[in-house]
Order: sequence, then C-alpha cells, then structure tokens
Amino acid sequence: MALEQMLTYNPLSREDAELMISDAIRGSADARAAWGRQTSLEDITDAVSHIDAPTLVISGDHDKIQPIETLRRELLPRISGAVMQVLPNVGHLSPLEAPEEIARRLDCFAQGASVQALGLSRIQMPSLLERTLSQHPTLPREIASVRIPDSPLAQKAVDLAYRVSPAVVWTHVLRTFVFGALVGRAQHLRYDEELFFLASVLHDLGLTTEFRGTERFEVVGADAAAAFLKDQGVNDERRAIIWDAIALHTSVGIASRKRPEIALVHIGAGIDVLGLELNKLPPTLVAQTIEALPRHDFNKAFFSVLVDTIAHAPQSAAMTWMCETANEHVPGCHCPSFTSQLQASPFKE
Repeated sequence: MALEQMLTYNPLSREDAELMISDAIRGSADARAAWGRQTSLEDITDAVSHIDAPTLVISGDHDKIQPIETLRRELLPRISGAVMQVLPNVGHLSPLEAPEEIARRLDCFAQGASVQALGLSRIQMPSLLERTLSQHPTLPREIASVRIPDSPLAQKAVDLAYRVSPAVVWTHVLRTFVFGALVGRAQHLRYDEELFFLASVLHDLGLTTEFRGTERFEVVGADAAAAFLKDQGVNDERRAIIWDAIALHTSVGIASRKRPEIALVHIGAGIDVLGLELNKLPPTLVAQTIEALPRHDFNKAFFSVLVDTIAHAPQSAAMTWMCETANEHVPGCHCPSFTSQLQASPFKE
C-alpha cells in the first residue's frame, strides 16, 4: 500500500497495518480532511524553543516524513540540550517498526533523566548527555572461556559501539573477538589483547548511520576508530595497528599475513559472517558464544545493513567485493567492476 510505503521502511504485520488504517479513519470526515493540511502548515518552532525538560529525539534513518537532516537542522538547535539518536533501517512509524529498540533507548535516557532530577552534581554523576550516550550492557567477565577486556579504554570502545550499532552489528563485533581469540589460543599466538579487542569492537563503525561516509565502509570505520582513539590519547603506533586491522578485515589473503591483532579480526569476522573454518572450533564453545551473543537473524539482518550502507554511497563499492551486491540489490546502481573498467580502458591495444 502506498501509504505504508511512505510511512514505514519495513513491511508492517497485518495486525499493525489494520491498526494503522483503523486509526486513520477514526473521527469525523472534517477532522480527517484537515489532518494532512493542518499538520503540514502548523509552525511549532517557537513552541519547541520553550521546552526545558531533558529531550530525546528518535528518528528512523529512512523517515520520509521527517528526514533526519531536517530534524538536525530545524528541531535540535531549538531545544536546549536535546539529544538525537537515529534508528537504522526504520521509517516514520518507528514505534511499530522497532518497539524494542525504542524501549531500550528510552530506558537508557530515562535513567539519565532520573539522575538529573535528583539534583546530583556533575562531580557526583555524569551529565545527562554522557549518561545517554554511554549506556552499555553489562558484559560478562568471559564468554566461551575467553576473557573480555575491561580496561577503561576498552569500556569506552564498548560504549561507543553499543550506542551507534544496531543489535545485529553490535553482537557480531563481539563474536568476532571471541571467535578470533579462540583461534589465537588454538594457534598459540601471542598478541596484545586490548589492541585486538579494540579493533574487533570498532571494526564495523563504517556500517553505522552515525559514521557512514563516501568511501568503502572498512576505511570509513578505520578512520572513525582512529579519531575516537586519538581523542582517548592512544599513541600513533597503536592507532595505526587498529586502523590496519579494521581497514583490512575483509581483505582475504592480506590480513591473515599481518601481525596477530590484525589477522585475528579478519579471521574472527570471517568465522562469524561466513562460517569460514567454523568446524575447527569446539562446538561447545561456539554454542556458548551464540548463547551469550545471539545472532538476531544474522544473515538477513546483516545483509540488509550492507545494502543500506552501499545505497548511501554506491560509489564506495566500485571494484570491491561489494560490487556484485550493489548491482543486484541496490535499485538503479551501476557499480563498475574490475572487468568493466578494464574493458573500458582508454588505451588503444
């Protein structure tokens, strides 16, 4: 239905679609006729400027009615201290499309608001904004016998990844670390545990709506991670290792030849995404990993994140492993492959 395509990004269940229709036709004919006209003409710019309560603005990245760019430009500057969070793969009717994710984010925000309401000082507790942006799940000390690093820097990286990533990406980056660590243990590798953990947790920042850019997502993610780590005071040498680990994590035949912290991100991600050499890991430990970090219909959901990332910047997939996906699954995309570029070479042979 055309209305549903305008209001949502994902198909609604039959029950939700019927509820939306019944709500739309409820009320008098005059009210229904005036609804679209009045809501499009109403100017609330002055009214919102008087909001003095903690405010969280939640928007879907595919909202066609109130695009995130419009909200950032017109709404956020008018509400003092307002925080905006963007839901990936969600349209205008976010409560119907992502109710659990909205509930989680509202709960995080409310916890911060309750702290502020108690009148605690900045020294006693972080600010509302800091609380909202730093909410994270309590990770166990270990998963599948693999110790989870808990240094202050590791925790800040966890906070960042959790805040910006959809569940399918968030759990994937942690499984990447666990699976990679299991391989490292089996191969008796010696490596810097914190470096490997940071690279694993941050390796898919380029797939998030907050950090998406015009270059291939691996490079975008590496740049975002490097900027974050620089702000945390991490030195150039350690940042360079993490940059390489993230930028090369999809580079088959290259990453595996690099130092362990780089190779293990590539190996762990390959196990989790494609099941490469999964049979070499102890089944019991694999089951424990998935129990602790559910896959969330991974194949379908992660593929959707990849397609959306390509659609944001189709040129980023040119002559990469994502070129085929771009041409087959992104409408109107004509991504050049190596073959097409070679055949179009201007040299006269």
